[in-house]
Amino acid sequence: MLPAAERPYLIGRTLRIAADNIELDATGATIQLADGASSHKKVHCLLVTGTESRPIRGIVVRGLTVDANYWQQQNAAQPRGIECRWASEVLFDRVTVRRAWVSLAFARGSSHCEARDCVVTQWHNDGFDANGDGVTRSAHHIRFVRCRAVDSPDESAGGLPGRRDDAWEIEDGATDIELVDCVVRNAGGKAFGVRNHPPTGRHTRNVQFIRFQATDAGPGWIASRTHDNSVAGIQLTDCQMDAGLKLQGPIRDLRIRGGRFAGPITSGIDGGVGPLRNAEVVGAEIESLHVNLKPSHDGAEAYQPTFTLRQVKLAKRPIVEGAAEHLRLEDCQLPTDHDVHR
Repeated sequence: MLPAAERPYLIGRTLRIAADNIELDATGATIQLADGASSHKKVHCLLVTGTESRPIRGIVVRGLTVDANYWQQQNAAQPRGIECRWASEVLFDRVTVRRAWVSLAFARGSSHCEARDCVVTQWHNDGFDANGDGVTRSAHHIRFVRCRAVDSPDESAGGLPGRRDDAWEIEDGATDIELVDCVVRNAGGKAFGVRNHPPTGRHTRNVQFIRFQATDAGPGWIASRTHDNSVAGIQLTDCQMDAGLKLQGPIRDLRIRGGRFAGPITSGIDGGVGPLRNAEVVGAEIESLHVNLKPSHDGAEAYQPTFTLRQVKLAKRPIVEGAAEHLRLEDCQLPTDHDVHR
């Protein structure tokens, strides 16, 4: 137990949990990284970690507040407020992280872990992260439940110095990731990003956003590079987003069920990596749709993109680049002037 205290506990190096079956109740307590503690190096405030040969399991961290104090470090090497790696059955419950490079990250070797009712704010780069570190399925079965990424605008919008990247980032081989009833509000950068860095051999799979809400934030961004560096099996269910979605590259099996997208949904319009392979939207409300459906190639095979809308309400006429017959409309509600732009 870490006793509640009015003032933060100052730390000068990474605190580690490196054994099985540890429960830390820190309700009412804050740990804060001292000024300069991570200057010119990487210091995480809290690291939950085993090793590749000896992962740990059964960790609970409850009620802790972490102040990573990132802007009082000099040239810090991308520190995390909290990072989990080589660990399973880990629960972060009612944890708050502020002023971190990345706030709360499940990294390589994390499996069957959950962040529940956690809040991140004032991050520099990313809020929450699920990251396979370049190895497919090395981080898997990760859940974020009722988590919130809030109040982290860019410097240009009155926030702390710099520009934000993603409120949620899911990347580099993470698989079987689920966000349930999570919220982004008043944040710079993108509401979420699902992608892989180069090189080849990284595949991000099976990511679900369930009742995800994003307001006063950028669009969701999903990007697949090639057959050998791919993103597939993304599903959004009853989501509410005021900045829409940006889709790039040969994404396979994108599914949208219900929800409202007050901003545009675009696919393959910019970024130089071409259109998605196939997508289906059912029962959603969409402000606008602009899709590239020209034949493309994913680096291994040629493909014909398809985009299917069923029982979808569109505020504006869809715009298609390529053959319009590959945009399939079934029982959709379109504006009165309902021709598809080509």
